[in-house]
Amino acid sequence: MRKYRKLLIDITIVLALTVLLMFPYLTKSFLAIEHDTFFHVSRIEQYAKALQHGQILPAIYPYENGGFGYGSPLFYCDIFLLLPAILHNLGLVLVDSYKLTVFLASFFSGITMYMLASKFTSKSSIRLLAVTAYLFSNYHITDIYVRGALGEVFALVGIPLILSGLYEIFETNQKYSLSYLIGLVITVLSHNLSFLLCFILVIIICIIYLPKCSFNRYKLLVCESMLACLLTAFYTFPMIEQLKSQQFYLNYYASSSALENHAMAFWQFFANQTVFGLSGNQYKASNAMVVNIGLFLSIAPISYLFLAKKEKQPFITSMLVLGWICMLLPAQIFPWKYMSFVRVLQFPWRLNMLALPLLCVPAVIGIENLTHKLKYVPICLILLLSLEGIYHLYPATKRTFIMPHNTTWQEVTNGKLIDPYYSAQYMRVELAGGDYLPYYSPDFRSYTKTIQTTSAETVTTGEWIDYGSYRFTITNPQTVILPITYYKGYIVRNIDTAEILETSLSHNGLVSVSIPSAGTYVCQYQNTIIRMISIWISILTCMISFGYIIYRKRKGAVTIK
Repeated sequence: MRKYRKLLIDITIVLALTVLLMFPYLTKSFLAIEHDTFFHVSRIEQYAKALQHGQILPAIYPYENGGFGYGSPLFYCDIFLLLPAILHNLGLVLVDSYKLTVFLASFFSGITMYMLASKFTSKSSIRLLAVTAYLFSNYHITDIYVRGALGEVFALVGIPLILSGLYEIFETNQKYSLSYLIGLVITVLSHNLSFLLCFILVIIICIIYLPKCSFNRYKLLVCESMLACLLTAFYTFPMIEQLKSQQFYLNYYASSSALENHAMAFWQFFANQTVFGLSGNQYKASNAMVVNIGLFLSIAPISYLFLAKKEKQPFITSMLVLGWICMLLPAQIFPWKYMSFVRVLQFPWRLNMLALPLLCVPAVIGIENLTHKLKYVPICLILLLSLEGIYHLYPATKRTFIMPHNTTWQEVTNGKLIDPYYSAQYMRVELAGGDYLPYYSPDFRSYTKTIQTTSAETVTTGEWIDYGSYRFTITNPQTVILPITYYKGYIVRNIDTAEILETSLSHNGLVSVSIPSAGTYVCQYQNTIIRMISIWISILTCMISFGYIIYRKRKGAVTIK
């Protein structure tokens, strides 16, 4: 009982630290607009609308981008936005829905870091020091208050679990690792690039342990990874299908990113005050956002080197080395200009997302060793970091570009706060970088929302009769282009005969269909065979896995830490 009481106290402290991290949100009624804030707020709004029409796993948001539609859920999983979307439907305003989302993600990232630190120390003060370092890292604060990078904020929940799982797999004799499985699932469903980085990290750690571990440990790792693959099949398989179906803006970005422009200059490793700027080493300190992990995590891990050789743990040593590599690799001195094979990362400093969790544990274990006779020193360090956190967070309370508390999404798209397109050919407030628009998309600002021939002659005008159903009437057989952005899965159905017509990608990235006879038709998105099968694979895998865990626990065959 005493053990659980102590744990409850620690969780309460993690909650208090999260509240401190969130004070720019909690002390202001408005929401400051950062790089991708509009995009993620739009996701909550659109998901809420989909839920109103019974779509728990929507593929297309038909009313996005001025009514042309956008397949955001096919490429950027929205499942973790389910709660805020439900609450928004129940009356919670968008501003508070978004704030709640960030709050919960930050709290759970603190919990998972606490779990990771618990693998290596029994002292609550040291575990909480790791949590504090994690939550108040410059990189994490920039993710929340400068970039609005909600995908990475979610991924930072999963990465400590992946590290915990790798430790369980390679350093213990557990029959399976729930930590690794859950961490992998969270990361996959949070952010594609974060998962890619984690996948590379897992491969490297596997290679490190190759001479030390038996085949059974790798067999366990592969089984866990395959299980995670099946659990997330509802998202990953359809995404791969769509990526192979056509070229997207993403393909252009991936092939043309100038990585060298976003590598870190020497001074950027030591910048220590939150800056609401942009990415790039061409900017001065006053205009370049801070993307390092912070002075504490840059320096404190050195203390681990002072441990006696017998006190050092192989896994922590590996974390230290890999963490330092990830921290230093974004430096401008590396030949990023010639590393075109990693352009998909867009920014070399994104590696700090791995450096952050990797260096937390070596830092606090080293400090624990240096202060083992001064039990109150770690508590003092927690307070010091909290104050440093306030110093970093204070500028976020002074933001002037804001979304007022009761702002509706309709007001945003109507231009009440900002031009919803602002120099883009698509509605930037909803699509951000427009990564998943077809490569040859038209200028949506001026494109006429009419049904046209392949030679751009207007044939007729259709109308939305239901959520995602576009009705139109054709008097002559011909091939027409509908004012709907194309994604594989769109079908056109003849209302009178129920005949299903296949659609194709037009020359300008919209839905093209050959109409065989006069009549009234409806265009709507229908799940592809791969998407339907993938959803059932995930559902069945989840049911079987849950049943298996319950069975094994009842049999007492497995001990889960």
